Amino acid sequence: MVFKNYSLFASVRLAERILLGLVCGLVMVSCWFFGMGAHELQTASDYDLRYRYLRMQGKVTASDFAHLDSMFVSHRNPKSIHQLEQKVIDYEQALQRQAELLIQQKAYPTRTRRVEEAFERIKYPQVAFLPFREIILFLLKISLELQPLLSPCSTSSIVGNFETISFGIMLFISISSHA
Repeated sequence: MVFKNYSLFASVRLAERILLGLVCGLVMVSCWFFGMGAHELQTASDYDLRYRYLRMQGKVTASDFAHLDSMFVSHRNPKSIHQLEQKVIDYEQALQRQAELLIQQKAYPTRTRRVEEAFERIKYPQVAFLPFREIILFLLKISLELQPLLSPCSTSSIVGNFETISFGIMLFISISSHA
């Protein structure tokens, strides 16, 4: 029997090579899983866009499926896919806006009644004899009191403030014309 004389340095070098091989293997497997995951994510995104497009159409025919399959699978064209996505997004935003308007329309009678009740509580000064500064303060007071009543369903506070201030100005004009 012949025993080779291994030094400690050679065994450390062997351990380093084995560890390097394991790390490289782990990196390659991780890259493969990442690539597969990216492909699965792209496929899921494509199916999501197809579903949203078909829901936008409102009807489904065999030609719709054939068109979508050719766009996403056979002749994949990122530009046409992006255009289709923009159409779907525009449709969904329009649908969302219609829903918001319907909610506001249903809330309109309640808001009108609350505004009328608030008008009854406000003490109106004789605006024809007030200086400009006091008229502005009066308009701000009306704006602050009517803000929660006029725009509870508003999606933007800027729109709500504009509605309230313009309503206060119309109220001021009507009061000053009657004075």
